[in-house]
Amino acid sequence: MDREALQRRALLLLLVAPGLVPLLVRFLPFQDWPGHIGLAGGLAQVITADSPTSEFYTFRGWTGPNRLFYVLVLVVSWLPGLDVHGAAHIVAALFIGGTGPAVYFLIKSCRGDGRLAVLATPLALSRLLYCGFVPNVAAFALLITALGLYFTEPPALSRRARFGLLALTAALVLGLHVFAFLVLVAFLLFLALVDAPSRARRARALDTALALVPALALFPLFGRVPPSPGQEHLSVLQAVLSSLHLPDVKAAMIEAWSWIFATYRYAEWDDLTQAIWLASVVVLMVLVVPRLGWRQLRDGDPLPRLALLALASFAAYLVIPTYIGPPLNWWGANLRIPVLFSLLLVTMGALGTARWRLALAAPGALAGLAFVGMATVDLGRFSRDEMAGFEETIDSLPAGRRVCVLHYTPRELHEYPGEPHGYLGSYYVAKKGGWTNQNLFGNPGHPVGRDREPATPGWSAAGGFQWPNHSADCQDFVVRTNPSDPNAPFTRHRDKVELVSEHGHWRHWRKR
Repeated sequence: MDREALQRRALLLLLVAPGLVPLLVRFLPFQDWPGHIGLAGGLAQVITADSPTSEFYTFRGWTGPNRLFYVLVLVVSWLPGLDVHGAAHIVAALFIGGTGPAVYFLIKSCRGDGRLAVLATPLALSRLLYCGFVPNVAAFALLITALGLYFTEPPALSRRARFGLLALTAALVLGLHVFAFLVLVAFLLFLALVDAPSRARRARALDTALALVPALALFPLFGRVPPSPGQEHLSVLQAVLSSLHLPDVKAAMIEAWSWIFATYRYAEWDDLTQAIWLASVVVLMVLVVPRLGWRQLRDGDPLPRLALLALASFAAYLVIPTYIGPPLNWWGANLRIPVLFSLLLVTMGALGTARWRLALAAPGALAGLAFVGMATVDLGRFSRDEMAGFEETIDSLPAGRRVCVLHYTPRELHEYPGEPHGYLGSYYVAKKGGWTNQNLFGNPGHPVGRDREPATPGWSAAGGFQWPNHSADCQDFVVRTNPSDPNAPFTRHRDKVELVSEHGHWRHWRKR
């Protein structure tokens, strides 16, 4: 193998390195992630006619947001030797590992140095992922790829590029992430409008607009969330537009910084690597400033176009709130944008071919790769230590039961954002069917609904459990134990439960 081929393979390995995380780590402390796995498991139950546990759930239909992600998980789960949990990790690995190659493709399409795409690898392990927003992470990989298709040579889009844009936009609207779809449509229409006055690029603009038509036609079916009872029947787009506001810019900047990389509350290595990474990106951005002019925009240079997209995305981050009301009832709306903005900055900084540009990027690239490596080790430690015994506890449960999962969260778990143990009961749903007390089935936009709202303490926190209020729906309990009181939260109600099994930090109790 020649040296150049070896370098290409090494670069590819570095770019896909973040995708190894879900392949190497069985249980991830990503808050919403178990909930998404549980939704895929619930979907598998309701579409199986002879399932003994489908009585717990209602199938809401194949149209609506987020369908495609769960369908992909189901299809992969049918492969020999895989269950829903393992299939979900494979699908997640494909998209997380695809972020770096997508940026590489965009950079090369814009005639830049593709090696600098390695700066994008830590962005694949952003706080978005740590909060469990995996469909959003998946959608950004497709969004960046679609932008790369727009900038491919020659001036008019090739047949392959037109088909690629059509497929990617359809994939986004069919259910990976509606918000990412709206962003991509806005980006592509903006690029088409910029290029339409140029006779040389008018065909590209027209091809792009035509490629969006089928996806836009599907949007009313897959981009509309059914309203909850008593809510005004707005579309997703109307809900977003009606929520726009004037921002507190200083506070927004600080918050954006905390969402670019995964945020560890107690450790400092993540802050150090992020600072080194940012320094390299800023240096690269300074080098491209002379090319950000009207003449370059008129002549078709991708750089000023990407700069305008980055400015537009940052402006959207400022005016879109964190929470968007009905019918979305969606937390974290604008917090999805800082990662996208950063991916665009990395692409802009790579638009040059001078060899010394790679040397300037080296500190940030090394820091980013170090971040990916340390995060992988940390996540593996979580699965090995904190989750030791959890799978054995789930295995001890009969199928098709009403299972309430409760947890005492140790301090070190607050290193991660959100509540890592909040949706753990969904692993039981994915593996054995049945019902759990904390899940994502209550969102009317998801493909599966539950039979009734459970009575449960917030985020399944055992400290808030009260037997009279929260035990009625539960046949079994899985508890992450409190070291100071292993029988909690049943210390005062020990006669009402029996201990079935204990593995590691986890106990299985059955109601008498």
